[in-house]
Amino acid sequence: MTKVRIVEGDPVLRLGVEALLREAGGFSVVGGDAEALVFGLADAGGVREIERLARQAPVVVLTSLESPSVLVGALAAGAYGMLRHGCFDVADLAGAIRAATRGRAFLSPPVATALVEWLHFRAPAGPGRLRSLEHELTPREAEIMELIAQGQDNRSIAARLFISEKTVKNHVHHIYRRLKADNRQHAVARWRAISTF
Repeated sequence: MTKVRIVEGDPVLRLGVEALLREAGGFSVVGGDAEALVFGLADAGGVREIERLARQAPVVVLTSLESPSVLVGALAAGAYGMLRHGCFDVADLAGAIRAATRGRAFLSPPVATALVEWLHFRAPAGPGRLRSLEHELTPREAEIMELIAQGQDNRSIAARLFISEKTVKNHVHHIYRRLKADNRQHAVARWRAISTF
């Protein structure tokens, strides 16, 4: 039996993952030390958590996010597998976990497409490294940009992320500069152009 720990804040999603693992067979859900971790990535801020978790055991990420920069950021943080909600079944989840425990990658097709899209925006910069283009945002900036694209104003974003409105304004300023955008609408258009796959 492969010991799996589920790191998921949404209890409904957690129960769903547990049910899938029971159906797959060969897995034991544990609360402590595990051979693999299944992590629910709800927003760009979770990328830092992946880096911490990856030091404990191989990580398989489940997410509904679509931004290539965020998805690739999760892989760069240490995830071995990544599955998009609605795009995997029991066999995929089991395969991703088993692959991760062997140090192998497993990506659902939308994530693989995002990786290709991301690579098309980048150029080699030495062995094993890639240079980001000017429009590349930090994980926090990407998280804020996603919320802007959803129509949220600075005050709402500040409340949701538990940061000050001034901090949000500073991030927005950097986002405009990185995306070479003149205003909010322009930034949203530029963001959708580079993050859609």
